[in-house]
Amino acid sequence: MTVNTPLQPQPSVSRPQVPAQQVPAEDTSSDVQPATLGKMDPAEKLEALTWIEKCATDNLKDHVASIQILKSEATATLTIFLTGMGATLGYLVNLISVTPHAPTFWGVLALLAYLFLLSGLLVLMVMRVAPAPAVTNEPLSLMQSEMTRVQILQSELENIQKRIGHARARTGRMGKWLNRIRGLLLLSPIVFGLAWYVARLTCGGACP
Repeated sequence: MTVNTPLQPQPSVSRPQVPAQQVPAEDTSSDVQPATLGKMDPAEKLEALTWIEKCATDNLKDHVASIQILKSEATATLTIFLTGMGATLGYLVNLISVTPHAPTFWGVLALLAYLFLLSGLLVLMVMRVAPAPAVTNEPLSLMQSEMTRVQILQSELENIQKRIGHARARTGRMGKWLNRIRGLLLLSPIVFGLAWYVARLTCGGACP
């Protein structure tokens, strides 16, 4: 889901601006400062800005592609969780019919709850649908009759930099949570063992 909202030019600034696309609240400010091309002649500046815009657009496309890759990785991880939850649930049902109060039963129940918790975190923190930066601006936002082509390119490059910052922040957040959740999955045997041990201590010698 991309964000594209037409805005009006800002006449209060000394240099006209191309309307920027609305950036979601999770965006973090980029540490890249606005730059100029010095005292180039108009033809050289236009050529340089055209090349820079192509590079910036390609960079933004890479960040957007990274978001899709992380979503695919999260989908594969969720599939593993669901498979594990299905197998754990089947084993839990079997235990209910045989030894419903055995320590193994409580260990498997704790493991099932733990996998459910990790799946919920994965969906909420990584797979949740959220606005994504558009690769290009809207046509009506770029059609500024009071601005030269060089001014439009300079202003749009600043807008692209903001969208790159938003995409970088989103991929960083998604990757961080995906790594955390995968790491927590490695603790599953410990969760089972702790639940089994606590249930064993609770029942004492009366465990089935």
